[in-house]
Amino acid sequence: MKKLARQLQASPDSDTLIMPEVRLVLALLIQGLRDVLDNDPGARVWLASRDFDYWCAWIDVNPARLRARVAEVRR
Repeated sequence: MKKLARQLQASPDSDTLIMPEVRLVLALLIQGLRDVLDNDPGARVWLASRDFDYWCAWIDVNPARLRARVAEVRR
């Protein structure tokens, strides 16, 4: 997730290549995952919720895979 965030910030063409609504969803997911890694209880509930699945579907990301990756990082 950090790598994706850095790429979005570092790419001068990212504003023209990524639709604004996709950038918004990415920002939401990135912030939520940062909060999970910071042990925010509300963020952990969100990560397990259907809302998380909804936002992942918006940008065609597999929520189960993302949850598994977060679990690996938290160890």
